[in-house]
Amino acid sequence: MSELAFPIAKKKDEFWRFADFNSFSEKNIEKYLNKKNGIRVLKNSTLNDESFGEKTFEKIELDSEIKDLEIIAEKIFFVDANVKKSFSQKVFNAEIKENLKAQIYVSNTVLDESFFQLESEIVLKKNSELKFTIISDGEKNSLIYKKVNFVLEENSKLELFVVEIGDAKSRVEFSVKVLGKNADAKINAIVSCANESFKDLRSSQIHNCESSQSNLDLKCVLKDSAKCVFTGLVNVSKDSSDTKANQSCGCLLMSEKATICASPILEIECMDVECAHGCAVSMPEKEQIFYMRSRGLSEEQAKDLIAEGFASFEKALP
Repeated sequence: MSELAFPIAKKKDEFWRFADFNSFSEKNIEKYLNKKNGIRVLKNSTLNDESFGEKTFEKIELDSEIKDLEIIAEKIFFVDANVKKSFSQKVFNAEIKENLKAQIYVSNTVLDESFFQLESEIVLKKNSELKFTIISDGEKNSLIYKKVNFVLEENSKLELFVVEIGDAKSRVEFSVKVLGKNADAKINAIVSCANESFKDLRSSQIHNCESSQSNLDLKCVLKDSAKCVFTGLVNVSKDSSDTKANQSCGCLLMSEKATICASPILEIECMDVECAHGCAVSMPEKEQIFYMRSRGLSEEQAKDLIAEGFASFEKALP
């Protein structure tokens, strides 16, 4: 079963970040599948990996045949919860019709010793608006990989919420490609995790037309020995004058053992633009904790209240 192992680059404690999830597809695991009672299961059902250890998948669900969806309804919900020791792969494309205001809500709960993969491309047609929320909650020893691409045409508006919680190791890649004038993308990413979880976020804001804007705001709350890596790209082509693109990363470390690594990247080929990025990392202020404790809260309650106020995702919910 060595062909199924994650290709790992040995990079000390961050080796998992460099795993090549793209190698996980139906093509290179089909030969290991049996079909029994309508359910696909892995032959021998064992996967060796340095991240997983030696684990057994009891169930595998593949949905790698791309589905082209034309979104004509105002609200679409995808809610998925897998069983323990399962491998689940979901792929779909969608198009938001002209002049339509739509909402897509995707929620996944990944249980212990499972792998979940989601890939999607969403096209916003002229004058359309979309609120897209994607929330993942994973248990310890599970892996999550999500890749979502957005294409914005003229006068379209995107409001994107990416929420990563739980103890799973996860990688989320999301890109926004702006192709039409006056398109606007607002990206809100929230990470809240504890224990020894690892979150890897990779974003791209690509502007290929004039008079458009995008803004990314990332908020992280890391407890215990949790780690988060953020890599964000802003790319503005030479024909994209009057572009406004911003990146902001704020992280609240609730423990001295928590770690954040932020890598903002600007690639600007046009002079007539407004582009910026910033990153701030801090711990809860002692004065804040003292004030709340003087009002009857415990230290743990005070810290939880600070974290909730810093990285709330109520607006992401439908």
